[in-house]
Amino acid sequence: MLWKCFGEDGNEVSEMYFLFLSHILKVFSDCIEALEAKSFSITSVFKVMTELKGKLERRLKDTFFGFAVNDKLKQLTPDLAKKCEADFLVFYERAKKYVSKRYDFSENSFHSKVSTLRLTTAVSYGEYSDAVQACSLKDIDMDGLYEEYGMVEAILSSSEMEGCHSEERYLKLFSKAEVPLVNLRKVSAYIFSIPCSNAHTERVFSMMTSAWRN
Repeated sequence: MLWKCFGEDGNEVSEMYFLFLSHILKVFSDCIEALEAKSFSITSVFKVMTELKGKLERRLKDTFFGFAVNDKLKQLTPDLAKKCEADFLVFYERAKKYVSKRYDFSENSFHSKVSTLRLTTAVSYGEYSDAVQACSLKDIDMDGLYEEYGMVEAILSSSEMEGCHSEERYLKLFSKAEVPLVNLRKVSAYIFSIPCSNAHTERVFSMMTSAWRN
């Protein structure tokens, strides 16, 4: 893509290619920042990745390359505009293919199943229990989990839960429940202990490198 900026067409299209890269790379950058955020859990990975794929598909469908790029395309000759547009569409297609090849977007994937454990949307006990079983947790009393889930459904639908992250929702459940919720505690302990990326490890390396140099 970068070689297009320095091709035979010169400055006429070079700025447009840079503008396109600036537009689309921000989409990937935002996704990476979300995955590496400190307050992020495994339950949200499927949502973030699905949104990324959706953004690529939407841009493909609408042939949207960023407002500035689409505006500049109108100023080019039809042949040159068509050539540039084809390059941008190829980029989208390859990006979508790359993401789809390396991430499982199926409803039966592990990330898809555990996404129901976020408690940010209404889910039935059946959906919740399927997600728990996908985690292969052996010490969960499924009958006990059924009773506990029934106790907290009213709390989950309360207005004070709106806008809360998954971990905040679980904390509020435990603080307001009149019983220990032993099984729900085991589930939350498991899902929030799974690392979503190596960002935390990299931060430790950076901190130790800085400390070593000082």
